[in-house]
Amino acid sequence: MTINKVCGSGLKAVALATQAIQTATRNRCSWRHESMTNAPYLLPQARKGYRLGNSQIIDSVVNDGLWDIYNKLSHGDDRRERRGEVQRDARTADEFAVNSHRKAVQAWSECRFKSQIVR
Repeated sequence: MTINKVCGSGLKAVALATQAIQTATRNRCSWRHESMTNAPYLLPQARKGYRLGNSQIIDSVVNDGLWDIYNKLSHGDDRRERRGEVQRDARTADEFAVNSHRKAVQAWSECRFKSQIVR
């Protein structure tokens, strides 16, 4: 099964695996992580054949879900930050990531996830 939910794909895979195990459809599940680096470029006229003139190549990373249809911007577009709509303090973001990692390591060492793991 392919799950295409951009950033939500991993969480959806976990939810589907949990459901499959709980319903005894499967006794174990595995999945691969998405890789936006390896997302293809799309060639919309490839099946019909390209003719004389210029053609379009579409970036599937942007086209499949990272496009803000209301403002006509990529979600990664920094114009929002420059306009003051989004605040991005690198130090704050880095601190949040480090603290999140520390909490996860502590939870694992204290076996807080033990009841949620099926082996």
